[in-house]
Amino acid sequence: RTHMRMSGRPTSGYVLTSMADTGRTGFVVAFDSTGRLAWYREFPGEMPAGETKQQPNGDFTVFLGRTPGWMFFPGSYEQVRPSGEMVRTIMAPPPLYTDNHELMLTFRDTVFDAAHFFTFDGRRADISRWGGPRDTLIVGHQLVRMGADGLPQAVLDGWNHFSWEDRIEPPRDTLYDFDHPNSLDFDHDGNYIVSYRNMGEITKIDARTGAIIWRFGGRNNQFTIRNDPLRGFSAQHTARILDNGNLLLYDNG
Repeated sequence: RTHMRMSGRPTSGYVLTSMADTGRTGFVVAFDSTGRLAWYREFPGEMPAGETKQQPNGDFTVFLGRTPGWMFFPGSYEQVRPSGEMVRTIMAPPPLYTDNHELMLTFRDTVFDAAHFFTFDGRRADISRWGGPRDTLIVGHQLVRMGADGLPQAVLDGWNHFSWEDRIEPPRDTLYDFDHPNSLDFDHDGNYIVSYRNMGEITKIDARTGAIIWRFGGRNNQFTIRNDPLRGFSAQHTARILDNGNLLLYDNG
């Protein structure tokens, strides 16, 4: 039996999240304002459910797969209508792999325009100075835009803009991943806001040209960070642009 414990004053609407049956079956579930399970959608098979959200048109999307964003395991996003009908599968074509961290869908009026997400591939490198092998595959990511034709267009390829030297986070469990993008959002001008966890950096990227507009945090920081005894954030997640234009992020480094 599944329920959600809540404290404080209940809010309106539903709380959406994903669950997995010991890695065998993935679920998207919604709890009401009392913490009671309101509805769920099961995804049979041996793919656990991950990043889940309701998209601007009301449909739901969920990542199904085992990769943490740097292991070469297959995975895909599934788009589902509120009625439960499958709409489309979104995934990177080989030799790229689909990253599990975030998917944003955009629409022209009510017509699907594009899917925006991360992909990754591997290149051989010597990472012995960070405690790794002298010859191994490391992972770099691409920010891609995929239209209704299903063909991905690379907006920014991390291999071309960043280097292993940009990494500031200790290797730990992401030793083989030098950039590790973990969130995606749009600024009010329509350009991308990306959180690169391992570089301790929030990057604004031109949606039309793929050029970097600014870099906030990390080794290439272009801003002055005031009133912070820790001199900035690190290992951040969930960078979001608020309605007033401010940037909100979770600093857990």
